[in-house]
Parts: sequence; structure tokens; C-alpha cells
Amino acid sequence: MMAVLTVCLASCLGDDDNNDSPSLNVTFETVNFEKASLPKDGDNPGVLIGKTYESENGYVFQNYYTPANETAEAYNSGFTVSNNNDTKTAGYENQYSVYSASNNANNQFLIYNPPYGATCYIQRKDGQAFYPYSMFVAPTTYTMQSIFNGDAYAKKFEEKDTFAVKIQGCDASGQPIKNSVLSFNLVKNLGLFQYDPYQGYGYLKFINVQSAKNLWTEIPLYYLGKVNKILISFDSSDKGDFGINTPQYIALDDFTTVTQERIPDYEQYLNQQSKK
Repeated sequence: MMAVLTVCLASCLGDDDNNDSPSLNVTFETVNFEKASLPKDGDNPGVLIGKTYESENGYVFQNYYTPANETAEAYNSGFTVSNNNDTKTAGYENQYSVYSASNNANNQFLIYNPPYGATCYIQRKDGQAFYPYSMFVAPTTYTMQSIFNGDAYAKKFEEKDTFAVKIQGCDASGQPIKNSVLSFNLVKNLGLFQYDPYQGYGYLKFINVQSAKNLWTEIPLYYLGKVNKILISFDSSDKGDFGINTPQYIALDDFTTVTQERIPDYEQYLNQQSKK
């Protein structure tokens, strides 16, 4: 499902008292993934396994899937639509749950984890460039339970540890665009850890998500500028011989962009702003 929002950029992106300052109404579209039909039973109820999601306004959220065979189980990664919000069950079997006391907007969202040996992007079906504006993110239960308690592969985090999310703008060939990047520490930026002086230095207090604030956080994607693709990756202070040990997952919702019809006006506005 897609929502349409019209705002005045002269007020939203900054203006001054100069009478020559341009004012422009620009339309934004938001994809909230409520249109996806999710299974109610089976092995993964409420999770759209093995399906790339295509929005009505032409955006593609790529999924990577290989079916089971004689030597391997089925493998699902990339962007997966889900409505799971089990915040208590730890481990890989609960990899599609958002770790938040409430869902953002309604109850369907994306879970992203990078595929092994492949790449999944957010892009347009027609291949055209676009201007992303914002997106909401939240941690997943699989990642947070591992960070708080450790698991068979990853250690329990200490105060010095970090888990970073990188959002990179790319050109049509998938190559990173210079300066088109956002990076943030998913754990500490959301306030999931608190220092407890009574437990000694380095103790990280577990925050019960049911009593915590809504952990969905809006990310300003307009800093990426004009892109053809968006790539999400992770980094962690917990690494081993095969790379990152921390489960590399994040929940995404309300992906907002400038409408394709208004991009020429939007670019003209940005050019005028840059000349001030």
C-alpha cells in the first residue's frame, strides 16, 4: 500500500526572508507494505518467504531465495515482508520479528538481512534514478537477544561494543556513489543499553522492550541525494574468521520518496537552494 503526502519544501528544507527564495509543493509517496498478502499458517506464518516485494509506485525490494535440495535447506534473505513481533524468543527461528513494543503505522514491515554471495537492493523496477526521503528502522529480536545475551556464534555485548548500520546510495551498476551514505549505531543510538553503576564498569543493563518506548526511528534518507539503488550493510565489533558474528538483521517500514513526476521540479528547487 502506498500513501501520498504533499509538503512545502520551502518550509521543510529551510527558507529565509529573501523574497526571491523559491517555494515549491512537492509530492512524496510512502510504501508501508500493507498490501502484501501474508500466510496465516505453515512453517512461517506472517512471513512472505522467497518473494520480492514490488510496490504500486514502482519500487522493488529484492529478495534472495534458493529452494531446498538434497544437500541444503531452503535459504531466504534480502528483503522479506513480515508481521511478526515476538520480542522474547531468542535465536534464528525467530529471525523475522521486530524488537519493538509497537509496530510502526500498521503491522507489516520488512526484515532485511544481506544474502551470502549475492546482493539485494532497493531500486525502481524501471531502472530510473530516484530521490529517497525517509525510512523508519527498528532492531530485530534475533539481533537484540544475541547482543544482550550472546548465542552459539556471537558474544554478549559490553559497553564498548558497537553494531552499525550503513545505508549506501549506488548508481545503476550498483557502484557506491561518493558521499551518498548514512551510518548509525543501531544499539546505542536507540538507547537500548544503560550503564548501571551498581553492577560495575562495563555492565550493560537489559531494557525490557515491553516497557520501553516505541523503538521505530525515522532515518533521513534525503542525505543520500539522487540514487539508482540503495544498499544496506552492517558492521560489528564482534567479528571472527568468517566476518561479523552478530546477527545482521534490521526491520524497515514507511519507505518514502519524491514522486517520479515531480523529480524535475525537486531537482530545480535543490539547485536553487545550492546557489544561495
